[in-house]
Amino acid sequence: MNASASLEAVRPAPIAVPGGRIPPQNLDAERSVLGGVLLDNAALNEILELLKPEDFYRDAHRKVFEAMCALSSRGEPIDRVTLKDELTSLGAYETVGGEDFIDLLDKLVPSAANLIYYATIVHEKALARRVIEAAHAIATQGYEQAGEVGEFLDDAERRIFAITEEKAQSAFMHVREIVKSTFKTIEQLYERQEEITGISTGFADLDRLTSGFQPGDLVILAARPSMGKAQPLDAPVLTPTGYVPMGEVRPESLVVGADGKPKRVLAVFPQGTKPVFRVRFTDGATVECCDEHLWFTTSRTESRAPGSRGSVKRLSDIRASLHVAGEADRLNHRIPLVAPIEFSPRGRPLLLPPYLLGLLLGDGSLRDRSAPFSGSEEDLRERLPPDVFATDTVTVDGIATAIPRKSTARHSRTRVALEQYGLYGLGSLEKFIPEDYLFASAGERLDLLRALLDTDGEVTAPGGQIVAYSAGSQRLAKEVEWLVRSLGGLVEAGASGVLISFPNGIVPVSSKKHLTRWNAHADRSGGRFIASVEPAGEKPCQCILIESDDHLYVTGDFVVTHNTAYCLNVATHVGCRARYSGKRIGVGIFSLEMPKEQLVMRMLSSEARVDSQRIRTGRLIESDWPKLAHAAGGLADANIHIDDSPGMSALELRAKSRRLAGRFADSEAPLGLIVVDYLQLMKGNERIDSREQQISEISRSLKSLAKELNIPVLALSQLNRSLEKRPDKRPQLSDLRECVTGDTLVLLADGRRTPIRELVGQEPQVVAVAPGGGIVAARADKIWKVGPRPVHKLAFASGRTLRCTSRHRLLGAAGWQQVSALASGDRIALALPTPQLEFRSGPIRASLATDAVALRPAANVVRWDRLLSITPAGVDEVFDLTVPGPASWLADGIVSHNSGALEQDADTIIFLFREEVYEKDKEEVKGIAEIIVGKQRNGPIGVANAAFIHEFTRFENLARDYVPHGGN
Repeated sequence: MNASASLEAVRPAPIAVPGGRIPPQNLDAERSVLGGVLLDNAALNEILELLKPEDFYRDAHRKVFEAMCALSSRGEPIDRVTLKDELTSLGAYETVGGEDFIDLLDKLVPSAANLIYYATIVHEKALARRVIEAAHAIATQGYEQAGEVGEFLDDAERRIFAITEEKAQSAFMHVREIVKSTFKTIEQLYERQEEITGISTGFADLDRLTSGFQPGDLVILAARPSMGKAQPLDAPVLTPTGYVPMGEVRPESLVVGADGKPKRVLAVFPQGTKPVFRVRFTDGATVECCDEHLWFTTSRTESRAPGSRGSVKRLSDIRASLHVAGEADRLNHRIPLVAPIEFSPRGRPLLLPPYLLGLLLGDGSLRDRSAPFSGSEEDLRERLPPDVFATDTVTVDGIATAIPRKSTARHSRTRVALEQYGLYGLGSLEKFIPEDYLFASAGERLDLLRALLDTDGEVTAPGGQIVAYSAGSQRLAKEVEWLVRSLGGLVEAGASGVLISFPNGIVPVSSKKHLTRWNAHADRSGGRFIASVEPAGEKPCQCILIESDDHLYVTGDFVVTHNTAYCLNVATHVGCRARYSGKRIGVGIFSLEMPKEQLVMRMLSSEARVDSQRIRTGRLIESDWPKLAHAAGGLADANIHIDDSPGMSALELRAKSRRLAGRFADSEAPLGLIVVDYLQLMKGNERIDSREQQISEISRSLKSLAKELNIPVLALSQLNRSLEKRPDKRPQLSDLRECVTGDTLVLLADGRRTPIRELVGQEPQVVAVAPGGGIVAARADKIWKVGPRPVHKLAFASGRTLRCTSRHRLLGAAGWQQVSALASGDRIALALPTPQLEFRSGPIRASLATDAVALRPAANVVRWDRLLSITPAGVDEVFDLTVPGPASWLADGIVSHNSGALEQDADTIIFLFREEVYEKDKEEVKGIAEIIVGKQRNGPIGVANAAFIHEFTRFENLARDYVPHGGN
């Protein structure tokens, strides 16, 4: 090779950048790094923590460094001869400059003493280039305006966040320095003479197990999610514009709350296919829900208790107590009625006054003839004229009215309106209420209803509050039911028609004839009771979380509820009472579940020990006010900060936490705890299809935040509902995982098939299947042993077998499916790469890439295998791995999904369990909560017990002489 060719190899390649400027680089430092490694092979180990091949600006330098890394990984020396041979095998020897370039490197650096300094220069220039590349890509996307702005912001965050994470890497520290800092910590602990070395939770038994939440720890608090408040996807949900199927409800949708007002949907939780029950009410209404669905009902016993308004109950419990004990004909559960509903304005005026339309739909005529109203009272004669247009030709003769035929002089505005609504000329069997009136304001709907009942209604008995009503048109009768129920009333079947009542106190009639028989002080109707519950098959279901103080929403005239509490008790204790290193502790709460006002209301209830229901309804008693005032003072003085921004990303949360920590760093109450309520509501990277992978990315970010700020981060997480199927409902770590046995063969990118147990602690390149279906190589960033778990054995037509937990997922014809949902005969994806997985002329090596890279097209062979059988296979040690990006791997060719890294990232995992939820008849477990420490990286695991006071939504320490059930 001539000299000009070798010089060309080291000359910077022209790169098009904005403004024509050359990106940051230092070619001398790059060549000095390579030359230093040739002089001292051992120096490569010192710089590998800092440098990666892609950090080199010049492509030739990058190829040489890759070759050096490959030689080092095989334990071979790095010199002129071996480096030439390796570059030749990669087909890159002539490309990098050949003999002249190797000779240049060999003579360039006299000593390797400054190699770390050269490597630092190269790394910092690479970081600067990545920032420029990210900024350029963000600017380009911004100008193109392609896609949604939310996706653009998410991608911008991801690009910057990736660079920040790369810079935050740490290196080894000599044990001498660690011993000094550790001994100082021990001296401080000795001086304090305290059992709690971290942040006290306020729960004595839990503090004894954990010594408090430790700085830098990620603590996961996992609990049963929302107790299964699920409805079928075809169940009607009332919105401000009318009913929609549950399956169409999305986050940020508006639904109608129990107070009749619009409520924002914070989150939607698909529940899969579940057994469904049809619930029938005494007024004939029916709804469908699952057996775990929660209802707020008042039982006969509760109705007799002073001040009681009822309680939240599961449908399964209601089924067991549907009738009063010993009285088979007496129903037991009454549900609340919705307040008058506020529908969204339709944006167009009503063409007829509602009361006039009601009279015409009642006994009036919709044709061109006169028809007297049955009630010819003077008050109706006085009321009707103001409702008639001044220029109209509607006549009032006593109380008779007529809509005259069209004349050349003037058209009746009433007739024109009726024609526009399609009502003119209809007979009594064809009448209906125009849709605009069904969705009118509450006052307008009441006016319409009163006119209908004034003409066709009858107060059933003197001194009563029930109106009998009948209509010749079935459609009109159904729409009158809509009016009544939309105003919070009851409609029940009568002898000839329906009986209408309003427990909320609304008077549905206005004529003197009816009012003389109406008694506003009479006992009101008994309300709507659950009459029967019967199976209705299986249907896909989901539940929703709404932005409401009571979490109630309307669907087919029924309501449900939602609740969380423990994490709030910990945050309040830390912010109000706990101390660390002699200072009060600041708390940052990210409430993605409920607004800050509702959160504080719940905190006040818990701290003041005032019934939360009394606070929500405003029905406080005199003794509540001093308690609330005292609690409000304590909370106001606490350094607690609440951010209730919905859909927050990990990057936003970290940025806000840093600012909050910096703001109070030198104060008397520095930030000491971050609470995230809850993890599944955080916004993930939308470019990642797998929600599990998004959660994994979020958990890693929270762990990094804990280490960066050196404070504990407490994150709430939902448990998988599979625990409901176990005889023992206590949550376990397996409820967070999906795993395989240790002998499962992992197909590696270099062609090896290695048992997963032999890969623990490594980060190998594995073969995976990309979302688009292609076979790729990707880095597994975590492989670890989970522990003993019940497993199943799967046998396939290809002769392959797989042993895994029931939650492990495989790629089937319908997408990713859990093993528990598979059956014999199902088709499962089988990826069959060729024996040689090659890049260029050499095998794939872990040093070549960290992200997924496409294999040769010849290797991309995916076909279907048939599942022959699934059988229980006892208990065995199981293992797990995560593969960022593709979120999959090949278990001896079987395409398997990886689960998130939630368990691996967490330092401490705590489960909440209340046995009384499942064992209603066990008196000894009522009011008792188990706080199960399922994992603790630096301490014991075990169970702490606490008292749960439902009316205060509060957990308390148990008396020290409490002995758990079964104890001695």
